[in-house]
Amino acid sequence: MKEYKKGRRVDKDGTIEEGHFKDEHLIKGKKKYTDGQIEEGEFNKDGLLIKGKTKYSCGQIEEGEFNKDGTLIKGKIKYTNVQIQEGEFNNDGTLIKGKVTYPDGQIDEGVFDNENLIKGKITYSCGQIEEGVFDNENLIKGKVTYTTGLIEEGYYDKNGNMTKGKITCNGQIEYIN
Repeated sequence: MKEYKKGRRVDKDGTIEEGHFKDEHLIKGKKKYTDGQIEEGEFNKDGLLIKGKTKYSCGQIEEGEFNKDGTLIKGKIKYTNVQIQEGEFNNDGTLIKGKVTYPDGQIDEGVFDNENLIKGKITYSCGQIEEGVFDNENLIKGKVTYTTGLIEEGYYDKNGNMTKGKITCNGQIEYIN
């Protein structure tokens, strides 16, 4: 069994590697690239980050577990516009299950397809909540709870209008067919 050595190395391209090495490969530590990107954590034998954090020069941060190609598959992405995605990601880096927090305070939680919520819950910054099945970011079947206490449950058109279901307000129920 080879022993781990602690050290610092500068590659031909200017990348600086600091940390613990095994068989000439950084396995735990930090990589600083010439473009400003920094990776910290555990690395595979090919030098790719498998668990830890990547800080890009643009300000974006990815933290969590990465696949063999270096793509985040479970964890958190904080974008420069302050949007945060947390959860499980496809091999192409798109969120498939988890939570998105937007700069305005809106939170989308659930299952995503091509970064669009398809099943789950949206909590708007004003307090309104939509839960159910979504198509192209629009609720098509489910429940809307308004801050006034009004609750709609049913089916919705692409404009967000209920087409069939029930409305509950102050204990009174009205059905829409």
